[in-house]
Amino acid sequence: MQYKPMRLPCHPVHLVADALALALVAALPLFMPNGYVELIGYKFSLLLRCVLVALLLLPFACLWKNRCKTALRRFSFAWLWPVGLCLCYGAAWFFAKDRFTALWGLSGRKNGLVLYLACTAAYLLIAVAGSPGIVPLVRHTFIATGCAVTVISWLNYWMIDPLDAYYTFLPDRGELFLGTVGNINFYGAFLCLCVPLAAGTYFRQRGRLLDKSYWVALFLCSGLIPAGSDASWLGCFAALLALCCTRKTTTQTLARAAALCAGLAAVALGTGGVAKLIPARVELRTVSAQLASPLVGGILLVVAALTAYALGKTRPRPAAGAVRVFSLVLLAAAAGALVLANLWPGAPQPLAALRFTERWASNRGYAWQKLWTIYTQDTTLLQKLVGLGGDAVKARLNPDIESTRYMVLLNGEAFDSAHNEFLQHLVCGGALGLLCWCGFCATALVRGFRNDPALAAALLGYFVQSFFSISMPGVLPLVFVLAALAGTASAPAAENNGIRLAAGGTLLFAAAFSLLVIP
Repeated sequence: MQYKPMRLPCHPVHLVADALALALVAALPLFMPNGYVELIGYKFSLLLRCVLVALLLLPFACLWKNRCKTALRRFSFAWLWPVGLCLCYGAAWFFAKDRFTALWGLSGRKNGLVLYLACTAAYLLIAVAGSPGIVPLVRHTFIATGCAVTVISWLNYWMIDPLDAYYTFLPDRGELFLGTVGNINFYGAFLCLCVPLAAGTYFRQRGRLLDKSYWVALFLCSGLIPAGSDASWLGCFAALLALCCTRKTTTQTLARAAALCAGLAAVALGTGGVAKLIPARVELRTVSAQLASPLVGGILLVVAALTAYALGKTRPRPAAGAVRVFSLVLLAAAAGALVLANLWPGAPQPLAALRFTERWASNRGYAWQKLWTIYTQDTTLLQKLVGLGGDAVKARLNPDIESTRYMVLLNGEAFDSAHNEFLQHLVCGGALGLLCWCGFCATALVRGFRNDPALAAALLGYFVQSFFSISMPGVLPLVFVLAALAGTASAPAAENNGIRLAAGGTLLFAAAFSLLVIP
């Protein structure tokens, strides 16, 4: 019998890029070798090993098969934004007072130059050499990983510790740690990526309202309840509203969105009721607590269920225009309320939460005011352009013991970051670094909404919540993966994905093995 060699479903260069994307999406959120202790450091190390293994395999993939140039995409100016960001952080590192921190970042953050170099390398490799049509496979991997993390987070919320992760940190009740991604803010940021991807799949389905994709999307949305982060609630709301503004939105899409709201209200009410009977890790807070109250949650459940039933019985009609008008009115009302709360001394009490003070947004107002003063008054022209270096915020917020004591008195602990990624880039990467980051965000959103609205909505959700949070190595690389795929999302779905999954597992095994051999 004559042997016939197996034909690869794609070029080896494609295979390397696809393996890197799948490995990062599947492993970074779930990787937790030692509980909460050194969690960020381990995720950072895994990211570096995955990128290094992919870069080492790339030359062999180019030599393995001819016509490597045909497998690569044409140059795009969109690729220059992350490169410019790295150049700004590199220049800041050269002039930084603490070059080690500017290069590697703080031990609990890792937001230094190396992180952005690794993310940019992954972005360029996937954007240049990723397989056309890999987006559906990455989306399904994203959703599966998000469901796995959410299962662990819900179990931890109910004081069940399947991974024995609390044995060294917060053994009883606490508010910092929730699941394998990290604390509630990091988990919320991860949900802002997963929820729109699952909801986008559900919104575009045809047939019954309560199909399998509904329960998957609802389960991921339910993770927002134990997370309890205002930023993640806002990010997911903005992402789902943006999804409903796309041109393919019909009354059936709105029916599905209403059904999702009804299910989320029912889960919140059930969580609030069960929490009165058995112990939970933390008490429900902010939006989660409001939804769990019988009045708010009950009204939302009834209204959303009736809306879903009524719209589901009608013939599908275009509804994108109405949703866009509603979104503009809502945005104008929010902006007006924010202006009134800060410019009108006699503003009503319900607007007090929007008044910007030191204690605004869980004491973020103090850090934002101080960092803006530092940037505008205490930096040179060169530092204003290229910044102070990666993770330089902590040293500027804590220049002396008195500043640290005041922050501890105000917040319970000292700030080590801006808790605002845009302000963080302004201080650490300068005006040019912030420009590159904003250009990266805008380009990814434009390309995403043109090719795959669910992918763009996921990025939008992350960018919205990042205005109140900070990046970390377990989530930020996934943003670069989705941004890289934004330019390829319009291609037909790839076939024969088994070899891609095998390649991703092999790359991940090589990266994990290198962690054991060279810690």
